Amino acid sequence: MTFEKFSKIIERLKSSSDKINKAYDLKIDLVDFNEDLHRTIDDLIREIYGDTGYEWFSWFCIENDFGRKDWNSIPLWGSSREIDGKTANVGKIRDGEIGIAAWDENGDPICYDARSTWIFLEKNYSRIQKNDEIDPSLWETIKESGDKINSKRNKKN
Repeated sequence: MTFEKFSKIIERLKSSSDKINKAYDLKIDLVDFNEDLHRTIDDLIREIYGDTGYEWFSWFCIENDFGRKDWNSIPLWGSSREIDGKTANVGKIRDGEIGIAAWDENGDPICYDARSTWIFLEKNYSRIQKNDEIDPSLWETIKESGDKINSKRNKKN
């Protein structure tokens, strides 16, 4: 996937997340409203980067709040994840650094913004680069999700 496409996905997800959070602050719960769309995106990311790559994508978007989380503002004990037999750490790197909470076995920060997340995923998990075949059932799943979204829209009208 190109960085341009990846960054558009991130920006749209961030915008959607911000709108959902603002609505929630007004006591309007829209979390389930976008479930089909988010499942479709999840399926696509898993298809491109595999399950472990999806976990890192999800960590960046949700737990790291698209790189906006201030890891210095919360107590953090750190944990680790396996990346192709190597350990990646999740936690606060150094005092004063905001948004950097994951680093590789060499101590280099990873997944702290959209570009670093894309580079990390492309380098370690891109199934398309490795010429793995994309599961044809994915396209049927995408079509079904789109049909559900359109059906909900049509019911409103």
